[in-house]
Amino acid sequence: MQANLDAASINVAFHAHHSTDPVNVASHGTIVYNVVTTNIGNAYNRNSGYFTAPVSGTYVFFANCMAVASSEEEVYISQDGKKGIAVCYSNRPLASPYEQGSTSVTTHVLKGQKVWTSIVQNSENIRGNLWSTFSGFLVKPDA
Repeated sequence: MQANLDAASINVAFHAHHSTDPVNVASHGTIVYNVVTTNIGNAYNRNSGYFTAPVSGTYVFFANCMAVASSEEEVYISQDGKKGIAVCYSNRPLASPYEQGSTSVTTHVLKGQKVWTSIVQNSENIRGNLWSTFSGFLVKPDA
């Protein structure tokens, strides 16, 4: 833990989603969620799509995803040096109901390391608004 910080006073949490539906994501690109409803600790950047850990510790991250019609979607949660620490999958065959995918991961993150979501397939449209989200929080800072 950083010097002069009381572990009980450190609070980090965020939740983000898209303002539009559908959303185009570049080939294997980072998904940028531009609506941030919670950003305690200001660790999520809505312009880059990256969460940057303000302190080292144990964090939990969540991703929800939904594919557009006639497609499938795989979304990775990745961390600096660790690609695909969790995978969210959604498939929507033509004329079938929408399928919501979700995933979560508990991981240790060092101060300054980044965590983000990215699309696995080539350029894709994904469902936006509240259908595809990214969130996380600090469970316990390092002592």
